[in-house]
Amino acid sequence: MQKVEECFLKVEQSPPESTSNALQLATAALVKKELLAHADSNIILVVASCISEITWITAPDAPYDDDAMKDVLSLIVEAFKHLDDIESPFFGRRTSILDTIAKVQSCVVMLDLKCDDLINDMFHHFLRTVK
Repeated sequence: MQKVEECFLKVEQSPPESTSNALQLATAALVKKELLAHADSNIILVVASCISEITWITAPDAPYDDDAMKDVLSLIVEAFKHLDDIESPFFGRRTSILDTIAKVQSCVVMLDLKCDDLINDMFHHFLRTVK
């Protein structure tokens, strides 16, 4: 999974069609239930990181349909749950996800999809982190 993440991190926004085509299989695989509900929280964090990069690569278009986007956004918000743990070896990955999500303005997508509970959870995580 980390190799996939490294590949996504190297891709620029709005890549050539050949690159987009090469990423389609991984993009589709990342929203499979087996990964979204994986037992290993570290794997889920890497998946969230990959998906946040996909949202940046494909912006302003959403990479998935509305239902899949809701699942993806839920996973990303869940990654912020431990944002207050600055000693974690995964802190950098979490802040990278936050930076990417801010760049693509995923909050707007959450509002469009009426993900009020997710927005509430996200701000709860942020306020707990600030506290």
